[in-house]
Amino acid sequence: MKFKLQLLFLIGVLGISSCKDSKPTDQKSGIKEADWCSLEMHKDQKVVFSSTASNLSSWNHITDSLQMGYGLKGVNFDVDSSNWSKSCQGLRSSFEVNLVKKIGDWNQQHLNGMEMFYGDSLIKYSSISSIQLFLKIDGEETVLPKMDEVAQIFDGIVTADQIGAIETSKFNLGITLFESGGTVSDKGDFNAFHILEIDPVHFDKWIEVNIPLGDFKYYLEKNYNETFVKPGEFPSAKIKGIRLCAETHTGQVIRNLNSEFYESNTPEELCKELSFSIGAIAFNYK
Repeated sequence: MKFKLQLLFLIGVLGISSCKDSKPTDQKSGIKEADWCSLEMHKDQKVVFSSTASNLSSWNHITDSLQMGYGLKGVNFDVDSSNWSKSCQGLRSSFEVNLVKKIGDWNQQHLNGMEMFYGDSLIKYSSISSIQLFLKIDGEETVLPKMDEVAQIFDGIVTADQIGAIETSKFNLGITLFESGGTVSDKGDFNAFHILEIDPVHFDKWIEVNIPLGDFKYYLEKNYNETFVKPGEFPSAKIKGIRLCAETHTGQVIRNLNSEFYESNTPEELCKELSFSIGAIAFNYK
C-alpha cells in the first residue's frame, strides 16, 4: 500500500536535497568497537568513501554572524577535501567533520551536510545487504543540548512531552541513499533513509556500524512529494550516492509541532553539533 507525505520544506529552504523525517532504528544496527588502524576491508565489500575513494559534494549555510547568533561551538563547518587528516600515527587518514542541525525552525534546518557520489559506478540496491560505517565520535566537541535546555528555549511553543517525542539529546546521523534522474519510476527518484542513533558509551573510540538495508525507509521523491514504497518494487534501482546530515531523534523540528507560531514569530534557535571522524563507508554485498 502506498501513501504520500508532503514535505514540509522546499529546496530553497534547505539549500539542497533533503534528509527526511523518520525514526531511528539503531536497535537493529550492529555497533561495536573497531580496530580501525589495522582493519582490512574484505572482497565482499564495495568501499564508497575513504581517503582513496571520495567524490565529495557539500553545502554550508553557516556564516560567522550565524555562528555567533546560534552560539555554535565548533570552529570549522566546511566540508571539503581539507577535512582529511592523518590518524593511526600517520598510517591512515580519516575525514573529520562537524555537522549541524537546527532543532527549532525547518528553514535551512540542515545547516551543512555532505554527499558522496559514485559517477558511473552505480550500485544496485538489490545487490547490497547492508551499509558499513567506521566512525569515531568526538565526545568533547559534539554538542547535544540537554532536554531541560530545549524545553526552556521552546517553552510556550510546545510542551515538554511534545519535545520528547522528536528529540532525546543523542547523537543522530541521517543517512540517505539516493538515486537521480527518476530512472525507475515517473513518480520520482528512488531513495532510502535511516537515522542512526549512537549512545555516549560509544564516543571517543573507533566503532564499526552495520545497518541492514532492511532498516531503511524507501520512497520515491518528485517535486518534494514523497511516495513510500517497498524496496522490492524496484529491483533495478541503483544508488548514485550517500548523503549525511545531522538529525534530531525523528528528523523533525519544533516547527513541525507548531508551524502556526512560526508564521508570525522568530523564536530563539538551538542546534545540535555532531563532531566525528569517518574512516570509511562501504556496502556489503549479498
